Amino acid sequence: MNGKGFAFVSEEAYSSRVDVCRACPSLEYETTCKHCGCLVEVRGKLLEKDCPHPGGSKWSVENDMLLSH
Repeated sequence: MNGKGFAFVSEEAYSSRVDVCRACPSLEYETTCKHCGCLVEVRGKLLEKDCPHPGGSKWSVENDMLLSH
């Protein structure tokens, strides 16, 4: 799905990403990624973004390829 120049992941991929973030010890204030300062509920929706964890992305690449219609 596209909106205002942004490409979004599917609802399934978004939900998966946010679930991973909520379980991550790097989540601050229940909203913010400690590594990039982004709100995870915003970053998680954007297709071109990835998990910025220094050890490597914790998001599933397979789910990210599913675009919502």
